[in-house]
Amino acid sequence: MEPIFIEALGFAAGATTLVSSVPQLIANLMDQDLARGQSLSRNCLQATGNALWFAYGTSVGSTSMMIFAGLGCLMASCLAFQTCRVQLRSREVVGETELDALFA
Repeated sequence: MEPIFIEALGFAAGATTLVSSVPQLIANLMDQDLARGQSLSRNCLQATGNALWFAYGTSVGSTSMMIFAGLGCLMASCLAFQTCRVQLRSREVVGETELDALFA
């Protein structure tokens, strides 16, 4: 297979996987309850995996891999941040409720 077609295949694969995360990111922004139910460890592992793919793409000189792994890492990091923020807020609210119940 010609190198240009291989790189085009990489762009198509990268774009497809990156775009697959966009609906979840938008849904989390619109409804924070969705982020509360997501796995923080999964989102962190996804970001780490994309960072490793970025390093690999850099080492082999694959432009498509570097672009989409970098963007994928950013997207997964945003999902992890949303999940972490909402879950921490949820714990704070529960903590306040429990304390209020103890001193009521």
